[in-house]
Amino acid sequence: MSEALFYKKYKPQHRVNVRKYEVLRESILAAIQDGYWKCGVKLPTELELSKSTPFSLGTIQKAIGSLTREGFLQRKRGLGTFVIPIEKRIGGPWIFRFLEKDSAEFVPMSTQVVKRKLIRSTESWAHWLTAGKINVQLLQINRVIQAGEYTFYSKYFLDPEQFPIIAKTPLKELNSANFAGLIQDHYQIYLEKIDRTIQCIALPSTINQLLGQAKNTKGVLVEIMASGQRSKPIFYQQLFLPPNGPRLFFGQSGT
Repeated sequence: MSEALFYKKYKPQHRVNVRKYEVLRESILAAIQDGYWKCGVKLPTELELSKSTPFSLGTIQKAIGSLTREGFLQRKRGLGTFVIPIEKRIGGPWIFRFLEKDSAEFVPMSTQVVKRKLIRSTESWAHWLTAGKINVQLLQINRVIQAGEYTFYSKYFLDPEQFPIIAKTPLKELNSANFAGLIQDHYQIYLEKIDRTIQCIALPSTINQLLGQAKNTKGVLVEIMASGQRSKPIFYQQLFLPPNGPRLFFGQSGT
């Protein structure tokens, strides 16, 4: 199929008062989801798209940039823009991301759930997450996260009664899922406030072993507390980051 037919086939219908780059973004996304551009395929260059669509080069750059930030596309310096494979595609909202070396582009991330269980905790974060209630069971989900060649570990905690979709969804379907996005889309609950703390620690031996690190490897612990409207707790997350990873980027709002 000729690239000149791309926009004609996937142009959104009956859209008014929408910015031009958003119209193009929807068209490119529809083409990806329909398999017009398959996973791993290189997109036409921005110049080629400007010749086959009614959009300026600046509009095309904004649309491509938006889909890159959202995790659908990856720019590879000197090579072009590629469709990220589904198994490595995590949608927004983003709470943290990693930046390519010497670049403002984000590293594609994928996740694998390794454990899901119910727990009770007396830690201060659990007191915050349960609004001070005693003996409340929390859902803990442990994941290995891959950011390019870098691997780290995450523990995610929330109230299973408040968000049963995450408690009941089959584990395989939670791989590479953005939990904040699931909560937002399914329950219409949006992240309003995100607090983070960062400290250097000796990584737990079990995590070092799982990540293939030496027994006494030191790294970084990032703790994330996310709240919704009226400061209602949504989730608490721990990131265990081994040394020598890419640059960690925190956005303004909500992995």
